Amino acid sequence: MGFLFSVLSYFACLCATVILITASVAYIFPAPAVPHSNAVEVNAQKHTKAQRSARAVARQSAGQAAEAR
Repeated sequence: MGFLFSVLSYFACLCATVILITASVAYIFPAPAVPHSNAVEVNAQKHTKAQRSARAVARQSAGQAAEAR
């Protein structure tokens, strides 16, 4: 039982060491800041533009149907 405990404690210390080293490296060398991207805004504008064109086509076809009557 003592051998099993020593093996488990060895792996626990190994994992703790890896976590501490990773945390300290991440603290010393932080990840570069990602510049703000307006991709979401551009997609929203495209979406509304597509909706506007779809509505215009629907109005045009409705107008043609009304003229045909």
